[in-house]
Amino acid sequence: MNRFATWLSASAVLALVASPLAAQTDTTFTYQGELKESSNAANGMYNMDFSMFDALAGGSQIGSTVSVAGEDVVDGLFRVELDFGALDFAGSQYWLEIVIDGNTLSPRQSMTASPFSIQTRGIFVDENNNVGIGTAAPDYPLEVVSSGIRTIYARNTAISGTNFGMFGQSASTGGRAVYGLASASSGIAYGVFGESAATSGRGVAGFASALTGNTHGVWGRSDSSSGTGAYGAATAGSGVTYGVEGHSFSTSGTGVYGWTTANSGTTYGVWGESESTSGQGIHGLASATSGVTTGVFGGSASPDGRG
Repeated sequence: MNRFATWLSASAVLALVASPLAAQTDTTFTYQGELKESSNAANGMYNMDFSMFDALAGGSQIGSTVSVAGEDVVDGLFRVELDFGALDFAGSQYWLEIVIDGNTLSPRQSMTASPFSIQTRGIFVDENNNVGIGTAAPDYPLEVVSSGIRTIYARNTAISGTNFGMFGQSASTGGRAVYGLASASSGIAYGVFGESAATSGRGVAGFASALTGNTHGVWGRSDSSSGTGAYGAATAGSGVTYGVEGHSFSTSGTGVYGWTTANSGTTYGVWGESESTSGQGIHGLASATSGVTTGVFGGSASPDGRG
């Protein structure tokens, strides 16, 4: 009979380790247990080996075995830091096999309890620290995949002041602060869609502050025969409102740039609409005093399109 027994402590079943002193990674977690030897609380130094499996018995080992030499057990309690890499604790079930001084404890310990500190309810972090929501294979620092109405919803509840529901910034002379792509080949699709109900609001406002380079305040593209590169609607009935507003201070920049590549159908390079008596459907400002600048630029290759 195995003289050892162990079980999880009631507190902090799985917790992320944040101390910078031990060269840990963001996939390291703390395991706390209680060890008994011959029915008595163990005391002393023990060599421990920890392995993760995908089944209670048998199954396949996940990752490498983590060995801890000379772990000090006091009154049966021990605390070790383990790292098996980026495991999806929220989406998969794992069991921890523990070997004490060469004795394999049975049964394996279930690792399904909360809180999930590494992978949390659909949030996946890979070995490159890319975060995926709705995907376990993110290609970017943050990738969100959803078939719902809104993939990302940002809401700012402030009723005054300069605030942003979503803010994008790019310091590159050839970058885009916000980029929208409607990849559907048919239907009414929008690369970027903005709407404002405020009497002094903007459906879409773009600002390119670089003084040089190929920059765009707002850039939209649609490959659909019924799509729109950039679309803005200001529905307020009064006040100074803009369907689309773009600014560029670059000598070769564009305040608003829209391009539709479809060669047929009703397409728009730039489409703007305003219901306000003081509004503008499209408003563009190129403030540079030299160079090739454009307040509003639209291009369409379709015989029924609008530049």
